[in-house]
Amino acid sequence: DIPSPSVGIVGLSPGTSPLYEDKALQYRVGLDSRGSASASMVAEYMVLAGRTAGKFAVERKLALPYRGTTRPRIPSYALAPGMTQEATLEAFFERRRHTPGFIDDMYDFAATGIVLQTAPISITPISHYALGIHAADGGYSRVTSPLRRFSDMLAHWQIKQSLAGGRTALEPEEMLQRVTYADRLAQRIKRFGKNAEAYWEMTFLQWLHGHQSASPLNLTNLAAKVIEEPAGDVILGINETSAKVFIPELCLSAVLHQPTFTARSVGEELRVRVKDVQVSPTARLSVEPL
Repeated sequence: DIPSPSVGIVGLSPGTSPLYEDKALQYRVGLDSRGSASASMVAEYMVLAGRTAGKFAVERKLALPYRGTTRPRIPSYALAPGMTQEATLEAFFERRRHTPGFIDDMYDFAATGIVLQTAPISITPISHYALGIHAADGGYSRVTSPLRRFSDMLAHWQIKQSLAGGRTALEPEEMLQRVTYADRLAQRIKRFGKNAEAYWEMTFLQWLHGHQSASPLNLTNLAAKVIEEPAGDVILGINETSAKVFIPELCLSAVLHQPTFTARSVGEELRVRVKDVQVSPTARLSVEPL
């Protein structure tokens, strides 16, 4: 549950569009976190829609693009002495909030070492471990964003055609072909989007780093928390190790460079300063401890 930045307009007259407001607009930038009542309600209705679509397709023998996740795994090196994967998972789930079922501390999640695994897309029901949905119950098919996701549009075509005349719009082989192709394109678009966001984030930070006097942030003294422990080892003779930290003030993760091996634990707090801002070929923020 990493908070996301939000931007809002301050002092806008009721019922007035920002386009027609005859004064300088003021903006408020803050951090939003998951778990609000409205966000939880919307999320649950979206899951309900996906489950309903899955059951509908099973009853009418329709091919839909089903999504799923397998049971998480924990690498052996991340297990505490004497703990099994099953026991570690159960202990972790016990720390969830009863409503709406979230883990409040993302550092707790990172420290556990859980690896979430997405199942390959399917045109028949598959289990979705993360949502607690079994294949035998109809599975889960995303249908709430047909204007944004092509796979959702395909599902709508199938359902509407079945309701209209009882015949299938797409046969299973054609559905699988289209869904697989669309899924590959969606992954490429998602990677491109992330890379584009990272590029402009680092471009802006690079400018701030070079114009510190004009920067609203003190990039030489930032609070950070470890989200990934150093991988180095004194025995191996590694003199410089790196860890991964999250910087709330920037809402960004960064690579923590250390001149000598220093053990760090997930969730550990420290103060850092910006060491380097790399825009290309890979956008990356590097910091060092104070």
